[in-house]
Amino acid sequence: MFEPAAYVTRGEFTATLLRAYGFELDPTANDNFLDVDRFAAYAPYIATAKKYGIVLGVGNNLFLPENRVTREEMFTLLYRTLVNIGEAPSVSPNGKTLSDFSDAGIVSAWAKEEIESLLKAGMIDGTGNNELSPKRLTDRATMAQMIYNLLTRNQ
Repeated sequence: MFEPAAYVTRGEFTATLLRAYGFELDPTANDNFLDVDRFAAYAPYIATAKKYGIVLGVGNNLFLPENRVTREEMFTLLYRTLVNIGEAPSVSPNGKTLSDFSDAGIVSAWAKEEIESLLKAGMIDGTGNNELSPKRLTDRATMAQMIYNLLTRNQ
């Protein structure tokens, strides 16, 4: 079952993102995070994403794959994926900036550059009420819609 209102974990999002963008799992990617169960379905995706610099972890060689993914984490991983496949966002006339959102001040320092690039490219937007909601947890419906929108943006 899809369960559109269910929250997405960091491990699930990483696996979904790499599958959506057609990444082939790298069988030589053996260097995974200490907290990623090697038998988990998402393990080879996280190892591949780590190898390509898409995921950097949370420090101390940890990834927290079972934690729910926030919007700012989702945007950051998306940006790094796009750069990795040679589709780095470019400025669009429809783009915005962080300063266009009333909650820009709560965006984590490690996510600002990536989110700013996606906003300027018009690839992401806020959640309404002039908010970006970077700390909001991501549900499956939101994740699926965002990936679909990005995959079909040039069609």
